[in-house]
Amino acid sequence: CMKFAGNDLMDIIVKGEHYDLIHNFSTVPEMYTNNPESLHNHLEVLFTEFEYMNICSLFYNISKKSPEVLVPYLSRFVDKLTSDPMMGSLTVMILSEISAVSPETVYPYAYIVVKECKNISNTEFSVAGLVGHCGHANTPEGAADKMFELLVSMLETSTDTNALTTILSQISNIKSLISSVEILQKHLPVISNHRTSFEIIVTEIEDYASGLSLRGVNERVVAVEEKIAQLNQKVAETCFSFEDVIAYVDANIADVKDFLGDVVKKLPTPKRLEVVGTFRKTLLLHFECAHTGLEFPIESHEWSKWLKMGFSLVKASKAVIDVGMGNPLALMSTGINLVSEIYTAYKTNDDDEFNTYITNPFLTSSEQDMLLEKLRAQLFFDKFAYDTQCAGWYLINPKKDGKQPGGEAGSVSKVKQKEGYGVGETMRAMVKDGVDVVTGNPDLLVGAGDVGEVMNNVLAQTEDGEKLAEVGGGIADDMNKREPSSTDIAENSKASKTVSGTRAAAIRSNKVAPDPAITSDSSGTNVASQLQKLEQRVTSLEQENIILKGELRKAQNSGCVIS
Repeated sequence: CMKFAGNDLMDIIVKGEHYDLIHNFSTVPEMYTNNPESLHNHLEVLFTEFEYMNICSLFYNISKKSPEVLVPYLSRFVDKLTSDPMMGSLTVMILSEISAVSPETVYPYAYIVVKECKNISNTEFSVAGLVGHCGHANTPEGAADKMFELLVSMLETSTDTNALTTILSQISNIKSLISSVEILQKHLPVISNHRTSFEIIVTEIEDYASGLSLRGVNERVVAVEEKIAQLNQKVAETCFSFEDVIAYVDANIADVKDFLGDVVKKLPTPKRLEVVGTFRKTLLLHFECAHTGLEFPIESHEWSKWLKMGFSLVKASKAVIDVGMGNPLALMSTGINLVSEIYTAYKTNDDDEFNTYITNPFLTSSEQDMLLEKLRAQLFFDKFAYDTQCAGWYLINPKKDGKQPGGEAGSVSKVKQKEGYGVGETMRAMVKDGVDVVTGNPDLLVGAGDVGEVMNNVLAQTEDGEKLAEVGGGIADDMNKREPSSTDIAENSKASKTVSGTRAAAIRSNKVAPDPAITSDSSGTNVASQLQKLEQRVTSLEQENIILKGELRKAQNSGCVIS
């Protein structure tokens, strides 16, 4: 109930009663995310009735979700850098978030922020981001020139590695907005001093200043486009279905890796692509930090382009496709076959049929450029920098922006191992592993009285036999990973474990009632049919599992405690 009580609590607070209730917004962050207007409508109260140090974190949460609502309070935040320097680091982070969406309004305060933060620790990184954002201001004229000069002055004095990375990245981001390349050339010696530590960024800036980045651009673009067109043409001429494309790519994997080698030089590629849902039609892209292994998620509406990119990445073992929290699309496939299911679920009448879409599997340069601009607009390059030593992108501030890697329980993020699958995916994968065994030895079906015996016969011949025998009892564990712990949820999980554990025990002891549709074939000639029916039973078990969890959540939401 508390997660949806934001408006009710603020109604009490604004009446002058129980000001201490404001702390609930920090301890239960869903109160704000579920009802953002609960705070948006009372920002004045937050400023006037509470100690700033007690609610600064709330303002930061607001700035992450809806920075535009804080624009009218800019001067107050800037004043807090002087009046409340203890909270200066968090305050400048708030200002930086606002500057990303409204650079024109923050621009007049840029010099003040830089001056005030010289005596506040741990602010250089955020200040550099703010100044860089202000360089994109459309007004006043010459904003980019002034912010470039300010960034260079920061570059001369900074000794913090993370701050230096951000400063150089911001200089690179606004270099094309400067009114004259001579301004850039004037300060090039200061920038070039950092070549040893930041070779990629510095080289890019130097090339731009000398005009090298403009020489032969048309020729290089044409060459790359021709190469991609040839790749797509080869696929289109020889492939007529998804299976054909997979076979072709497997036979020409070197071409795919060459293509990706060209792409990653300019377009960062995600380690994991996660389904969000049919209504939103978006993919959540998880980019991996090359230094820490942490992930940074970005939601993209360019799902068809990223899905096509994901196809190449998965085939080259560079990424995985994740079915998403709770498997919102009810996807039945795993691995590369998810591409077809996701496209079918997301496509509209205006989109190509899947076979037409997938027989041109390689993104053109213009499509790559579009994705690159989207990442830039979503501040990817404010969060990441490129490391030439490991040839990968790393988070500039992993403590602030990094997330633990890996999908939620029920995902297929660990595509090379069965651990990390949900129960349905695991069971299907293991059944498929048994296909070759049974096909080569149909006698396994002979004499089996029911599905339990068939399973035991197959599992005895597969390396994952013990894992599948335990998977039924693990359903509750899978559920626990999806939900935060509390007394009620623990009781619900205990009830679930009783149900799922009983079913698993029954399977292991062959006490499941025989399915008349699945019987042994003494001649051993109907192996494929038997396995298909067996997999249908697995799918049915997964659906029962989903229904059970739905009922448990309904009971929990209605206030019931299952014991």
